[in-house]
Amino acid sequence: MEEMNERYKAAISRGLARFAAENLQCRAAIASVSQAAAEAVGSSVEELQYLEIWRIARLQARAQGMDADDFILALGADAEEASQLRAHGQKKIAHAIGMDELL
Repeated sequence: MEEMNERYKAAISRGLARFAAENLQCRAAIASVSQAAAEAVGSSVEELQYLEIWRIARLQARAQGMDADDFILALGADAEEASQLRAHGQKKIAHAIGMDELL
């Protein structure tokens, strides 16, 4: 299970990096994050940029009728790996709510 968690995190990281590099709105938002803005909210510039990437990704995903995690996962993993990672996530949720016998 830990291996799948690591694969999921890696795919999300790849997807976020790709989204940040390819999306013009995201690049502009990242560039506009200042040290003063980060300090004002008690954060680092990198953390604030990360939050901006997720914020814009959520907006893009919603516009396409997708879940933000699935949207980013699709950018960071091939179709087969994304499917495996989604299934793993569903199993974790089912287990957490005591419904793992349904999967």
